[in-house]
Amino acid sequence: MLKIVLATFTLAMGCVPDPKPELNPNTGLASLLIATSTEGTDISPKPDPDPAVCKNCNGKGWVGDGVTKYDCDACDLDPLAGIEVMAGVIKELNAKVAAFERQIQMMQAEQEVDAINWVSYDEALKTGKPIWVHFEGTNCGPCRRLESQVFSDPEIWEISRGFACVKFTDSPKAMTAFGLPTTIPADAFVSTDKKIYHQGLSPGPSQFKAYLTSKSLGHTDVER
Repeated sequence: MLKIVLATFTLAMGCVPDPKPELNPNTGLASLLIATSTEGTDISPKPDPDPAVCKNCNGKGWVGDGVTKYDCDACDLDPLAGIEVMAGVIKELNAKVAAFERQIQMMQAEQEVDAINWVSYDEALKTGKPIWVHFEGTNCGPCRRLESQVFSDPEIWEISRGFACVKFTDSPKAMTAFGLPTTIPADAFVSTDKKIYHQGLSPGPSQFKAYLTSKSLGHTDVER
C-alpha cells in the first residue's frame, strides 16, 4: 500500500527518477568513470611533435626571458650560428663590391687613356709639344655639343696626341691673357717656342676635325 502511495505522489509531482546506468560487464566501473570524466574533451590522437625541434627551447637555441638569454643545454643549436652565417654573407658581398669597384676603376683608367688628356698649362709647357688651349663654360650649349659630339670621338683623341691639351672652364681672365674675347667656346694654339699661332672661336662639330688637324702642324707664325 505504501509503494502505491509513493508512486502516485511521484507521478503527481511530475518527477521521474533517473534510470540506473547500465554497466557493460565487459568494461566495468572503470570504463564508466573514464567516459564520464572525458565528456566534452577532444581525445583524438595528436601528431607527434617534430623530433628535430628541441622541446626545451622550441628550436631557438636559447632559453630565457628574451632579454637575458642562455644557451640551451638540451640541444646543439647555437644562437650565434645565424649571426655567423649572416656575417659570412656580408663578407662575401663586400668582396664582390670591392671587385666590382676595381673593375670600374680599371674601365675608367682605360677610358682616360682613350680620351683627350687634359693637363694644366704649366704641365703642358714641360712636354715640348705644341699646346692646344680650349676655353669653355659650364652653362654653354655649344660647349656641351663639342664635348658630346667631338671630344668623345676616337679620331679626335688620336689627333690630340700631337698636342699638350689644356682646358679652361669659366675663366675669362685666361681668355684675356691669350688675347681672346670672352666668347666661348674658343681655342688658342701655342707653338713649341711658346708663341700663339692661332686664336679664335671654336668651329662647330662637323668642322672641328679638319680644324684641329690643320692646327696640329705646329705653325710658329702667329695667325690673327
